[in-house]
Amino acid sequence: MAHRAESESVRPATMHDRPSVNQLLIALGVLIAAVAGSLIAGPGLGLLIVTLAVLASGIWIAYGTPAAVADPAPVPSAAAVAAPARRPLVKRPSVRASLDLSLDRASVLAVAPAALIIAAMVVVFYARDLRSNPPNLFSDEAMIGLQAAGAFNGEANFQFLRIFYTHFETPLLGALPVYSTWPFVALLGLDEFAVRFASSVYIGVGLFFAYLALRRLRVPYAIVPVLIAGTQPVVIHFARINFGHGASFCGLMIATWLWIRARQDERLGQAILAGFIAGVAGYGHLSFVIAVPVFVTAVCVAEIVWNRLSWRSYRWVIGFGATAVITMLPHAWLARTDERYWDRLNEKQAGTLSIETLTDRLSTYPSFFSYDYLFRKGEDWYINRHSIIGAGELFPYLLPLLVIGIGSIWFLRKQPETRYLFIFALLAVLYPIPDAISRPPQDLPYTISTFWAAIVIPFLVGGAFKGIALLLNRIDLPRAMALVGTAVAVLALAWGVWFQRGPQADYPLIAADYWGWQYGPRPISDYFTAHAGEFDELLMTGDFNGAYIFPQFYFYDSPLQDRARIGGIGNIDFTRRQLIALRVEEWDRNRGSQFPGKTYLQLVDMIYYPDGSPAFYLMTVDPMFLNLGPGESPEPPAG
Repeated sequence: MAHRAESESVRPATMHDRPSVNQLLIALGVLIAAVAGSLIAGPGLGLLIVTLAVLASGIWIAYGTPAAVADPAPVPSAAAVAAPARRPLVKRPSVRASLDLSLDRASVLAVAPAALIIAAMVVVFYARDLRSNPPNLFSDEAMIGLQAAGAFNGEANFQFLRIFYTHFETPLLGALPVYSTWPFVALLGLDEFAVRFASSVYIGVGLFFAYLALRRLRVPYAIVPVLIAGTQPVVIHFARINFGHGASFCGLMIATWLWIRARQDERLGQAILAGFIAGVAGYGHLSFVIAVPVFVTAVCVAEIVWNRLSWRSYRWVIGFGATAVITMLPHAWLARTDERYWDRLNEKQAGTLSIETLTDRLSTYPSFFSYDYLFRKGEDWYINRHSIIGAGELFPYLLPLLVIGIGSIWFLRKQPETRYLFIFALLAVLYPIPDAISRPPQDLPYTISTFWAAIVIPFLVGGAFKGIALLLNRIDLPRAMALVGTAVAVLALAWGVWFQRGPQADYPLIAADYWGWQYGPRPISDYFTAHAGEFDELLMTGDFNGAYIFPQFYFYDSPLQDRARIGGIGNIDFTRRQLIALRVEEWDRNRGSQFPGKTYLQLVDMIYYPDGSPAFYLMTVDPMFLNLGPGESPEPPAG
């Protein structure tokens, strides 16, 4: 554009202006990754993965190979050569002139291979065995799924303009998880796969927009930092569960891409749209209510550092920041007018939210950067649903890349793209803040509140790639970067495969318990469904966190819904044939000689944890004690 700032338009050519990607090596790396993925996925899915990889490689080689460099020729006049037509996404000229979100064949073909690679990663690492790993649905996931199923039929518990909802006893949480999960529940039905697949897709889409942003920043081999980020243990784990993080993660990635476009092309409309999407991301998990302002602040700080007294450049910053603030104003309004808004935060802080509490939490800052937490153990405490035991949050090979990335930001500080990388270097330092404010009172980092910081990984690794490429170019090894990119991609996929076949595969064996994934509601519900004709009612133990949600979830829109409820031995009705599901520990606590259940209950079946240990007794009242109505059979159920 004619009015583009000098720092964006007039700059010397660098090695990043020349295509440096060896197309054949990239294609070979994709095929190797596909073969590795197919070995995990099995024959049927494996054949699909390899086929997609072959197609992606073919498109990459056919359309992605840079043209040979020729001597400059005279530039024809505008009248002599007509520019190829572009199909706009937005038809209104005034809006299109600001947004410029048009598509053309060349742009689609340029990013199609990366889109296919990310889609294959979602299928192989995120979407396999979602119903059984993690083992069983947690109550928070069930609540999000149930609210999503009723989002547009009046059943959801929405609050305040339908942008907040009631999550168990918390009346004012952002409704983004509900709306973002609804399409998957509507298309696939209400079950574990649909609820969790929503998270898988949003994490994958977010990584795709990270790839688009890295292309804008001229990062060589931009797909490799995305693969590295997408195969980290914490990303794989949170892409396979739905605690309300996926859509917010995706929103921050889209906002980043739009912001980079807005500043590089100097388009105020895109800056405003970026601010709006960033603000919407603040209606997800509680941690994003704090993380989004931290993200917006980091963007503004980066612009202040870059622009200094160039006041004209701040109109885009004002458009972005003001829109983000306005979008999040309902949070501020409710915090001021409705004391219920603080219920969840007060619960997390044990009712001690104060300056002293925050100071105490911030004093634990070093623990967020400990090698044990990040790269060896993850969370090391009794609640094992936020980390996968047997691996850290990140793989150890990522540490040198992050260090090189932060160092490269300094050495490349004069490049216009560096300001966007500086944002994520700053976020890497500030990432504990949402957890320090919103986590329960304990010393350990709480991964469910720190996951948002995974957005920094592809950008810091991208910074490392820019620095390495510059170094190799200075020592006259420009093509060595192709080998580096391929080697790191193979390394990332190899660690990802190890994680999937090792700690993740073993996860159900050690995480299926009360404090982990509360294994039991689905197998209990499945048993009752299979034997519905033999029983009048299901009593499911209330010894779960949010137990009442499980009968509503598993029997949603089912004729059995009115025949299932939470209860135990204290709810026995001798006029009904009841199936009573009790935890083994619950029965053992009450099986003494004074416990009448020992007299009139009989065992029907047992449910075992994935590791083979007994989990639940399925019991019924001995038929000889039943007082059934006329015509009802007193015969005991089979088993």
